[in-house]
Amino acid sequence: MISRVGRRPSRYELSAGRREYVAAVKRLQEAIIRFEAAGVPLTTELGGMMQLWNREQVGAVIEIRDAWSGLVETRRAYERLLRDDAG
Repeated sequence: MISRVGRRPSRYELSAGRREYVAAVKRLQEAIIRFEAAGVPLTTELGGMMQLWNREQVGAVIEIRDAWSGLVETRRAYERLLRDDAG
């Protein structure tokens, strides 16, 4: 998706960058839904004890972490293309 240094990105590259970003937003939205459905306990119980996470909850936490990272990466790449196109 990244254009070569020293040239402006093509319309195809800009369009592909936007599609990748939109897809990353959708993956994050889906990960948030699964995270909420998994009921991941984030706070401690009254006695200060941490509740253990089951496999489904650990998977939901990992999925949401990866979705956020993917969103940030694709957003940064898309913004670089936009800056290159404006320059």
